[in-house]
Amino acid sequence: MALKDHLSHPTPKPTPAYEADVVLRVGPDALTPQAALQALRESRETHPERSVTVRFAPGEYAVTGLKITKEMSGTETAPVTFVADGGPVILNGGVSLHEDDFLPIDESFRERLHGDAREKVIVADLKKCGLSEKDYGPLYPFGAYQNGSQYDDVPLGTNCEVFMNGRRMTLARWPNKGEYAKLDAVADVGDCYEFPPQNYYHDWGERRNHRGGTYIMSRSDNERVSSWKSLDGIWAFGYFFWDWADSSTPVTIDTKNRRFFPKIVSHYGARADAEFYFYNVPDELDEPGEYWLDRKNALLYIYPYGEMTGARIEMSIGAAPAVTLEDVSYVTLDGFTVCNVRDDGMKLTGDHITVRNCRITNVANYAVVAQGTDVVIECCEASHMGRGGVCLAGGDRETLTPGHNRVDNCYIHDFAEVFQTYAGGIHLNGVGNVASHNEICYTPHTALFYVGNDNVIEYNYIHDVVQHSRDAGAVYAGFDWAGQGNVVRYNVLENVGSREMPPEGIYWDDGISGQTAYGNALFNVGHQAFEVGG
Repeated sequence: MALKDHLSHPTPKPTPAYEADVVLRVGPDALTPQAALQALRESRETHPERSVTVRFAPGEYAVTGLKITKEMSGTETAPVTFVADGGPVILNGGVSLHEDDFLPIDESFRERLHGDAREKVIVADLKKCGLSEKDYGPLYPFGAYQNGSQYDDVPLGTNCEVFMNGRRMTLARWPNKGEYAKLDAVADVGDCYEFPPQNYYHDWGERRNHRGGTYIMSRSDNERVSSWKSLDGIWAFGYFFWDWADSSTPVTIDTKNRRFFPKIVSHYGARADAEFYFYNVPDELDEPGEYWLDRKNALLYIYPYGEMTGARIEMSIGAAPAVTLEDVSYVTLDGFTVCNVRDDGMKLTGDHITVRNCRITNVANYAVVAQGTDVVIECCEASHMGRGGVCLAGGDRETLTPGHNRVDNCYIHDFAEVFQTYAGGIHLNGVGNVASHNEICYTPHTALFYVGNDNVIEYNYIHDVVQHSRDAGAVYAGFDWAGQGNVVRYNVLENVGSREMPPEGIYWDDGISGQTAYGNALFNVGHQAFEVGG
């Protein structure tokens, strides 16, 4: 029996009564969220000595960019608390479509499909739903090493996503989810930053609009691509050289010579047998859970996971965090669910901030990004993020003043579902911060990154991670001779890597110095329990 079968997930903390001098109520028969923020601002301006609790009645609230600013801060003796009052409170950053919005596809599109998809795929006219291109936007490049910023004509942003009944859908791709094609050969690596390994072009960042290169498909892959009715608008995602460097690019395809041309150069060049897939391919809308958005005509095609009766299709539209705390003090958020956000779920700066008993799911970037002093993220669940879980930064490295920030007793799972690398379940950055008693699991790359000094990683259960990379570790730090004083202790690491990908357990990469690890238990690690490069 696996060790994980003996352990329970982190548990919620009982919600305090949050007695306060001033109580503001949000709900159908009370204030809107925005009106409550205005009332809070007025209360803090006129009576800063009074504590305030903002109570949200159970229900779902359409929220994009709910911002709590410095003027709404509490104090040590008069804190400000936002709490879900008596039941689930959902802050939804998306828009909802329903079964009645979808109709059968027309014959011309049906002819492009194959198999059961011809009868299963349905379509919604987004214009009739009040949506347009300004809501969902263009396709943007993604991946930890995407180089879109090096081009004058490549828009940058966060992609709109589609969810069905709370599950992330996949933009129509080939091969299907979980599978990859492999480059047959590389005719031209393009004007990349590094090629071959350790051969750097140091002026690369100063130049613009780099040549993308020429990649060769296998004969069988080329035959499949040749069957598509149109090759316009196709993108490719892949690990074009290293299996820890993912990126995406629009492509031009020449099936006559079984080659394609990436517009955006791969950072480290490309090699034969590198894994990739094509996406935004309407002809490959062929399995449950896939979708394709005809951006020009505002038509959303989906292949439902199951029956549409009572189903709910949601699109993440608002390109801002659901909740932002901006330079605040003594503010607590307790008991909220955040979902369908085309950005980070929560973005926090300030001091003495607590996020407790919250659930963040189906966000495009990170569940929580926080920077400050005495920031605590506790008893939360974060899942199904396009990138990672909790990024927590604070403390001063010049003076080694600790940040006293904590991620504690959280369950962080099923993340890096879009960005496949360098999107950890927890990122600690700075001095004197702690990650403790968390369960982190189910991700293609690293579970926990840390940077800085005197940070502590303890009593975490990390399992089923680094499933799709060799040169990576479940716990990782590197490239910093000054990053000393960190301690990794009393953690359990289990099932690190996969049969094809043997990574490390605890990985101290080139140059990292002055680390301490003791009392850790490591089981079924693909390669080495420790990799020490410092």
